[in-house]
Amino acid sequence: MGLRARYITWPLGQQLQLTFITTGFLISLIVVIITQTQLDWLKSKMLDKSESVLKSSLSHQMTILAREKGRVVEQYLNNYFDLAYSIRELDAMMLGLRGYSEPIIVPNSPVWHDKNTDVMVKNQYGETVDYLTGVFMSPNENSLSDEGTEIVNDHAAMDQLYPTLFRNNTIYAIYTGFATDEIIHEYPGKVFTDTSYTPIVEEWYYKADEYKGYPVVTESYTNTETNTTIFTISTALVVNSSTYSVAAVDVTLYELDQALKDVTVLEDGFIILTSPKGINIIQPSTWDYLGTTAKIYEVTLGLSQSKWLDLVVNPDDTELNTFKDINGTVYYYVIEPVRPYADITNVTHYLLVCAKKENTLKPRDDLSNNFTKSYKIIFWVVFSIAITVFIIIALFIHFITSKISAQLKRIDKVFYKIIRRGLFSSITKGQNTAKLEEYQNGMESIVDSVLEKIEFIKFKEEKFSYYEWGITRPKDVMITHRWENRLYPLNLHHDKQMSWRHVLPKLTKISKKKLNST
Repeated sequence: MGLRARYITWPLGQQLQLTFITTGFLISLIVVIITQTQLDWLKSKMLDKSESVLKSSLSHQMTILAREKGRVVEQYLNNYFDLAYSIRELDAMMLGLRGYSEPIIVPNSPVWHDKNTDVMVKNQYGETVDYLTGVFMSPNENSLSDEGTEIVNDHAAMDQLYPTLFRNNTIYAIYTGFATDEIIHEYPGKVFTDTSYTPIVEEWYYKADEYKGYPVVTESYTNTETNTTIFTISTALVVNSSTYSVAAVDVTLYELDQALKDVTVLEDGFIILTSPKGINIIQPSTWDYLGTTAKIYEVTLGLSQSKWLDLVVNPDDTELNTFKDINGTVYYYVIEPVRPYADITNVTHYLLVCAKKENTLKPRDDLSNNFTKSYKIIFWVVFSIAITVFIIIALFIHFITSKISAQLKRIDKVFYKIIRRGLFSSITKGQNTAKLEEYQNGMESIVDSVLEKIEFIKFKEEKFSYYEWGITRPKDVMITHRWENRLYPLNLHHDKQMSWRHVLPKLTKISKKKLNST
């Protein structure tokens, strides 16, 4: 017997219970699956959107930081621009180039670099210097021209101002170079080991000569004697459209280190200050072993020389880019040009604000972890509600169908008794309908139909009483067939067991199980 056949033989109450409980279970399961699917979709959307929002926010914040620190570097350079301008103007006054008839400061006797070694002391860089006065040096010291001698005698007055202008830790040296006799006057005083040194071939001199009227910034370089990284800011003193001298200041990285190197972007990010040629001036401490001449595009992957040149050409590009450092760590970066000049847009340096990609994803990972916790709570709450609702519905259906089954059993018993008396002349004899009426609540129409059918059978019985039946029914074939077609589920016209949905409306068929039991 197949499942469907077995199902048909079950009592109606059990059929209803199985149908409704299975349906309730499937609906609860569908609700749980939909909830899980929606939560997975929501998590995916949230993480995708959060990564996009975080990246956009990071780009915005890094750009703001880059601009802020870029202005700090610009102000820092402007301070030394002003110092270079001041030294240049003081040079002009000491040299009598500003129209003063008498010297503003009576100069001391000029001191040459190799004549004052007794008062020299060690500075913080390990170099032997004289903080009391500056010194002169020229490859032509023993054969100075008259103009050169006059420059040395007049410019010696600056030795009284140099100690005031000098700033320990931040300034490495102050000096002025002349094309005349290739003279240089430098403070603090020191002994020049290279007596053939000439200022006119130095970058700080010929660049200032090229860009007359503007301060220039040289590439950073390391003093080989003291292993100190410095860069020079210089400006030319112009007389009759020609460069008369160049005032210069050697600046250490002390203040820039304080302003930039200690900045931490997120947890492991940093700031890089580099020159237009890509030479790193300020770099993370993990790169220090590369030295001070490391180029940004040589120590990173993803930031090639061609990419760097593109950034130099388009310095205002604030797009968030990535590169890998020498340790293989991926970083996001934004670039900010440093323009310290008031009236021109020349870029002296580039500032790169770098954030470790792994750190930028931490908020997203935290969101994912928090959502996962909420996800579990929501899922189990929905699952518990679904199970609870399912159990309540199952119990409700059980009690309802049990009541309906009890009512239908009463109807079943009535017809069962009729069947048992099917061979007798009065088959409705002894039928007590009081119990049937007692259980009719909720199914009055069915009970009324059953009662009506019983009355109809009684009517038939009374109608055929004309034949004066005895103990059993008449043997007349036509009459017997007529009764069979009315009362029996298995007859000439109906050879299959009928379901309740056919029995209840017509009240002409009964359960095969009950029939077989007779």
